[in-house]
Amino acid sequence: MKFNMKEFRAFVKDMHVETKELGLVSLGEVWSGTQEYFIQEVAKGLEEDIHYFVILKGRQVMISTVCLALDLYWAFKFDGTGGTLIADTEDNRDMFRTTLTLYAESLPNKWKKPIRSHNRTQMVIGNRSRIAYQVVGTKKKERRGVGVGKAIMMMHATECANWGDEDALADIEASLAESNPNRLFIWESTARGYNHFEEMWQSAKRARTQKAIFIGWWRNDLYRKKKGSPEHSIYWNGELTKEEARWVAEVKDLYGFEIDDEQIAWWRWKFEENIREEAKMFENYPPTEDYAFQMSGSKFFSAANLTDRRKIAASQPFDCFRFLFTDV
Repeated sequence: MKFNMKEFRAFVKDMHVETKELGLVSLGEVWSGTQEYFIQEVAKGLEEDIHYFVILKGRQVMISTVCLALDLYWAFKFDGTGGTLIADTEDNRDMFRTTLTLYAESLPNKWKKPIRSHNRTQMVIGNRSRIAYQVVGTKKKERRGVGVGKAIMMMHATECANWGDEDALADIEASLAESNPNRLFIWESTARGYNHFEEMWQSAKRARTQKAIFIGWWRNDLYRKKKGSPEHSIYWNGELTKEEARWVAEVKDLYGFEIDDEQIAWWRWKFEENIREEAKMFENYPPTEDYAFQMSGSKFFSAANLTDRRKIAASQPFDCFRFLFTDV
């Protein structure tokens, strides 16, 4: 499938979005490196006939924002799209619904389509496409039959690592279209330790018909403290720590990206004045995909060392034993 990048950029250019730093602006004004990388990788996947994407991201890298724009674009472009947006909480569901409302209202006339109805359960568009809103919940008891009884051609599942019921994944998978040429399925989340999302990520890396995409914090153009700022003067001393040098080299080797001193100043500032916990810093702002999934629970060993030791242990061969009890 050929994804029309030029058309998509034109579609989102005038969409209004609420931003943390700039307030209400058009998406074209704040189009970021993270969003450009994401959409390029999705386009590459679609050209290779891959329609299933697992996105591992850092916090506040604006991936949910561009995914919501892609949801609307897909439903508008392909008549009769059976789509669903799956959130971890009702608050996020309502926030995403508001974002889609702003997007649809701010489109220029050449892109607009009539919205037949729009409520807490679904958006129904004049071309017979619909986007159903679903909530998984962060606890198992909150599960509400997500995915059951629905035929899904387009799906956007967000913050999957927070889902309290991993069994919901199987129900959703069973509802996804398998051969529709216009199908599109996106799972996107920050990491939350070694759970079902980590397993999904590893599976996508091995799969032939899925694509794993890592969005590092360093692709966010805003995550830097510029030379001459008080933060840069305080937090950049001219050299990297041993740990920083390690992951800066890994980022260059794995992704071909060179982290500069302004980004290091931001990293140190964010850690010292906001996060203050190593495991949480790496989990929320991972330099590489391996740093995203953190071991925790000890104040005596660093999170990086614990994570490294887990990888070593997982790579070791092991013997399995089965015990049979008899009367003899």
